[in-house]
Amino acid sequence: MSEENEKKFFKEGDEVAHKENPNLKMEVRRIIKIKRSVPGSDPKEFHSFTVGIECGWWKASNNGKQEKDNFLKDDYRKEVFHSKSLVPWDVAQLGFVAMLEWLKTAKKK
Repeated sequence: MSEENEKKFFKEGDEVAHKENPNLKMEVRRIIKIKRSVPGSDPKEFHSFTVGIECGWWKASNNGKQEKDNFLKDDYRKEVFHSKSLVPWDVAQLGFVAMLEWLKTAKKK
């Protein structure tokens, strides 16, 4: 697999942003997958499919910054997103055009 294609896959611990909220830094907590047999293949052969990516982030404080200092249990949020709605944090910081370009190339894989 080429290095360019490897960038399209997220793994646990990666920093990401949602395409509709690129200023919120999230961390990939886990990749949610299911195993299914594929029609037309050997019934004992299973394929793994990604059904979602669970991300976590710290709730913004009153000053609008995400802070890990002085946090409470309720300050940490988590949600499951579709992989096509996430972009790497580094790409999100480059701006809207860079995110669109990254998402466009991610669809082609």
